[in-house]
Amino acid sequence: MIHSKKAVLKFLLSILISLTMIFPNLFAASLSTSLIGNVPITSTDDDPYFTWDNATVYFTMTDRFYNGNTSNDTSYGRAKVDATGKNIGTFHGGDVAGLTKKLKEGYFKNLGVNAIWMTAPYEQMHGYVGGGNSGDFAHYAYHGYYALDYTMMDKNMGTVAEMREFVDEAHSQGIRVILDIVMNHPGYLSMKDMTEYDIMPTNHSKSELLNWSPSNGQTWHSYHDLFLDYTGHNDAWAKWWSSGWIRAGVAGYTAGDNSELRMNLAGLPDFKTEVTSNQGLAPLLKTKWSQETSGYDNWIVPAAKSLRTDLGVAPTEYNIKWLAAWVREFGIDGFRVDTAKHVEPFRWGQLKDACNTALKEWRVANPTKAGANWDDDFWMTGEVYNTGVEYKAEYFETGKFDSLINFFFPKDGNLNTINNTYQDIASKVNTKDNWNVLSYISSHDEGLTRANMTNLGTALLLSPGGVQIFYGDETNRPGSETCSDKDQPSRSDMNWSSVNQSTLNHWQIIGTFRKNHPSIGAGTHTVISSSPYVFSRTYNKEGISDKVVVALNATGSTTINVSSIFKDGTPVKDAYTGAKATVANGSVTFTAGSAGVILIEQNGEEPLTPVVTLTPGNVADTTKYYTDTLDVKVALQNVTEATCMINGNEAYTVKNGDIITIGKGEALETTTKITVSAINTLGTYSQTYSYLKTERKPVTVHFYKPADWSTPSLYYYNDVLSLTGPKWPGVTMNSEGDNWYSYTLPAEYETAQVIFNTNNGTTQIPDKEKPGFVVEGEMWYKEGVWTSTNPDGKPSVTLTPGNSSTTTTYTSSTLSIKVILKNVISATCQIDNGEAFSVASGESFEIGKDVATGTITSIKVKAENEQGLFNGTFTYKKETVLPPTDITVHFYKPSSWGIPNLYYYETESKTGPKWPGEAMINEGDGWYSYTIKDWTTAYVLFNSNGQQIPDANEPGIEVSKEIWYKDGMLYTSKPEEKVITVHFYNPSGWGIPNLYYYETESKTGPKWPGEAMTAEGNNWYTYTIPSEIAVKVLFNSNNQQIPTANQPGFEANGEMWYKDGTWTSSKPN
Repeated sequence: MIHSKKAVLKFLLSILISLTMIFPNLFAASLSTSLIGNVPITSTDDDPYFTWDNATVYFTMTDRFYNGNTSNDTSYGRAKVDATGKNIGTFHGGDVAGLTKKLKEGYFKNLGVNAIWMTAPYEQMHGYVGGGNSGDFAHYAYHGYYALDYTMMDKNMGTVAEMREFVDEAHSQGIRVILDIVMNHPGYLSMKDMTEYDIMPTNHSKSELLNWSPSNGQTWHSYHDLFLDYTGHNDAWAKWWSSGWIRAGVAGYTAGDNSELRMNLAGLPDFKTEVTSNQGLAPLLKTKWSQETSGYDNWIVPAAKSLRTDLGVAPTEYNIKWLAAWVREFGIDGFRVDTAKHVEPFRWGQLKDACNTALKEWRVANPTKAGANWDDDFWMTGEVYNTGVEYKAEYFETGKFDSLINFFFPKDGNLNTINNTYQDIASKVNTKDNWNVLSYISSHDEGLTRANMTNLGTALLLSPGGVQIFYGDETNRPGSETCSDKDQPSRSDMNWSSVNQSTLNHWQIIGTFRKNHPSIGAGTHTVISSSPYVFSRTYNKEGISDKVVVALNATGSTTINVSSIFKDGTPVKDAYTGAKATVANGSVTFTAGSAGVILIEQNGEEPLTPVVTLTPGNVADTTKYYTDTLDVKVALQNVTEATCMINGNEAYTVKNGDIITIGKGEALETTTKITVSAINTLGTYSQTYSYLKTERKPVTVHFYKPADWSTPSLYYYNDVLSLTGPKWPGVTMNSEGDNWYSYTLPAEYETAQVIFNTNNGTTQIPDKEKPGFVVEGEMWYKEGVWTSTNPDGKPSVTLTPGNSSTTTTYTSSTLSIKVILKNVISATCQIDNGEAFSVASGESFEIGKDVATGTITSIKVKAENEQGLFNGTFTYKKETVLPPTDITVHFYKPSSWGIPNLYYYETESKTGPKWPGEAMINEGDGWYSYTIKDWTTAYVLFNSNGQQIPDANEPGIEVSKEIWYKDGMLYTSKPEEKVITVHFYNPSGWGIPNLYYYETESKTGPKWPGEAMTAEGNNWYTYTIPSEIAVKVLFNSNNQQIPTANQPGFEANGEMWYKDGTWTSSKPN
């Protein structure tokens, strides 16, 4: 987003540039910029343009980063070294004050960081639990993942005032603040907390618990067996969170299961995030808060103070309110969400909404603070373990996450293969606005990557998408002591006394370059050269334009082709070495530094070449229009004179703002080319736009359903036109019979990308992470193959009016005949013995001109596709005018329709009522009718609430006498009602069986368990379903059912019998 002061800067600079053009001698000094376009931003700007899509997030484990206030090091009696002399899992002293000190020293700013992710600062369990599989160390909650109280600062982290100073200082440097949060679980119950809050599921004294340490072959896990009773002492356990709040394998609580949403992850108590009703205030908090009536204001978050009581809401709604209070109090900009997949996605959506509101309130309440004028929304990234660069609708749509952590960014520092990663991320996340990734090379859970840290820094910091630096990656921080917990060595103290300065300098240069150029993370990635590896990144969004060229693996003097990005005469700079040059003949030469990296950015204004724009129009593609004429507006910039030429005809002068009108009286499918030539002191610039006058052709997709799929859904979108389509998994496709399904997209889609899926999007074609198929017009997909005609269908031709089996009569002087083709590649018509001519679907031609009454005209039609050939003959007889009669039309209404309307016409010039026509009259039993008065023939269309038969762009049904229309069939008399009769042999142990039936997932029959069946005798039961088309049926009684749960029903059509596992169309013995 553009900050408001950036908008002002943009306005002022546009005025300055305009004055420079008018008075060049007065404004001779150039503007040296690294972001170019209409909003110049200098490379030394203290508050550069920010977008989360270009985030450089510094993940600091606060306790291990820097000790800024030694007075809080042993809060709650926490030891810095455990009783066995180890400090693997203890608090080391790092705190919020330490972060602030490093902020003020410029450490983060010099690294190019624009967001700091800090471990959770809220209060953690006070004591320890056994660490690692072997219990070889005391494990405290220094990392912030064992929450005790979300409404207070943890004293080891600092005070409310220190937290406020840290956030304000970060904001003053343009740096966002992200908290690491957990909503899946609180912390373990340590023995320290048991004694403090009188939760004593033990027969031992408090002093025994507090003074214990392992001895005589014991481990730090041994206290569980020595002291604690997990199967008894229900009253004591009830004083903890309560069974309404958490799942835990202790007395009086429900244990977790093996599912992602209900498990006790790492043995931790699991918040019941699915519960939506009030469970009262957790007893632990009630006890704790009753002890904290005075003397705690330095640590209680002010915005959470009113939330330290029974709020009468569900447990997770407490958590959401408490976490949002941190945003409302300090102006926190985002959350990194731990264990995201272990909480229902809708809960994350609720948290996002609450924090968005809280952040807006903080900005309004603190108008003079840095960050108050920022307009980006609250941001959330999530840890969904082992997720790569893939769109997950449950998180980005339901959960409203902005990004997910990318676990699969390469960690080898191989710059020879990094382009595959860059292409993958840029093509997926930088073409869409609603999702992104956060890539890393090291983390607290996955360990430290320590290879070539120079190349690793290059690969990471130049990556598209968001990136995360784990504290000390940039200084080559070594790991700490190994133990039985593989995660602990990655959490060593920051190596301030042994910084690898050359590595840090490299990371600072590239990190600053990234911060100054949103195109690095958020732009379009284009490869220019493979040896050396050269690519460009371009960005143009929200009034910000940015472009850079980067070379990797360069050596010595390197000439780089930059013609696709920078014009000749443009001053540029290598941001890595500081060297400057000017583009000539499309190239620039720099001497690569020791890291082999060249970072090319613009270093001043580029020459002002003529700019020509026609609106509407696109030089890269033909612009289609669907009206008789089209007005095209000319826009000229940096132009002294310009001319226009249409289809190569004589050129004429045009000015900025002129309108060019094309198309009047021209036939459909006519292409018009407009060439505008613009001139200034740099030369002549010509641009050609193409326009096609055509009919709008809707996109219709047909899909052959695989045998193991249920009813398919269609998800569609068009990134080029920024059309997002329906919410995933899309719309239910319509059955055409014989396993074919179809759907016609809305009219604004001339082309689209489509994804077929079933079972609420769990199975899809193409596979996940692949883009949708590109479709236009009408297309068929079967078993991996796309065709422009139905692969199962022979060619079909319809002439309207016309019938190949009978002669069509007409009384007008001429007759217009429209051709409708289906499953046809090419077709011709021949009138009588004349010359055959090609026809396309939708085209019309006339017969009958100067033909005497009684003359019969013959039209031979030939059409073909891959399946075969169509030969047909249609005959027409010209007759005298017949007196008008009445025509009654009957229509069987589809179940999803409202009252149907009848629209009718005879020719384009002779129409009936205004669309949508006349409301039809209910005749009962689903039948409706309407009588057209004083017409001899008519073409009719049925419609209701935006649905119609025949489909849009199809001609009406020809009628000249009373007809009945039902389910695609036309009858001359009322059709008989068809039913489906089902017989069921009742198994022993069942009561009276019920029959449940449905047509599709979206079109169901009775409410479950269905209708009671009628006894026929000899254990047989029957039920008659009022349906003409096949349905699926399930039998059930007393919680038993056939087929079993999660299996589709048996398909029933006509009369069917079921006995002892056999489903048959004849009665079994």
